[in-house]
Amino acid sequence: MYAIEAVRLFDHYAFRKYMEQATSAKPLTLWYPGKPGAPTPWWKPYYDKTDIKLRDRCLFAQVPLPAGLETVKKADWSSLEKKTAPGPTPKGRTKPATRPAAKRKTKTAPARAPKGGPKPAKRPETKRKTPVKRGTRRPR
Repeated sequence: MYAIEAVRLFDHYAFRKYMEQATSAKPLTLWYPGKPGAPTPWWKPYYDKTDIKLRDRCLFAQVPLPAGLETVKKADWSSLEKKTAPGPTPKGRTKPATRPAAKRKTKTAPARAPKGGPKPAKRPETKRKTPVKRGTRRPR
């Protein structure tokens, strides 16, 4: 309920803002498709026979394609050919040029202490405040 009320308040104050900006020369009117000076509606490509979005709409709505519309889209690849820059191509080369491989650095293991050498220091034991019996859990 709070989210719906928040949206209602937002819409109310947005409408008041647009009402303040309206003048007698340019009154506040509702937007509708085909209104002079209005942008193209979002759904227009889905009904254009030359756009693939019409095929998608028919496919997903499980309705037959309109009469006179081909079932297979003929791709136009000419735009891709124009984008490639014409230039000389190397002849006789099968692989692209690569840089020589850099020498690998081998890692060496750190030297180990000999057997019987110094052992790592142990942590000092701390005395517990209360003795804990075996088999019981200590509260955390």
